[in-house]
Amino acid sequence: MIDTDKYEGHTEGSWVVKKGERMRVWHQKNEMTSTLICSMQATHCEPQDADAQLIADAPLLLAEVKRLREENEGLIAIWNHLASPYDCESHELVEILEKYGFMEASE
Repeated sequence: MIDTDKYEGHTEGSWVVKKGERMRVWHQKNEMTSTLICSMQATHCEPQDADAQLIADAPLLLAEVKRLREENEGLIAIWNHLASPYDCESHELVEILEKYGFMEASE
């Protein structure tokens, strides 16, 4: 399992790929301001577009991993609740469904 804690403090997206003499990945703050994240220069082989795009998509991939882990925790909580004797209208089940976004919170 990937330890996502080691990525805490990373530069938040949006990251973009710009090609030229070197392939570079930039953090695009706005239309006028960018910060260099990564620069790849060809040595024995040309850097691949897909490699640069993978680097640029790292913040999106990290966010998706975190979202899926949270969803998984919710599904496990639901499963554990349903595996025990329960009442279909159980208050605890409704709380679990609301907490993990499987149901809109009731007023």
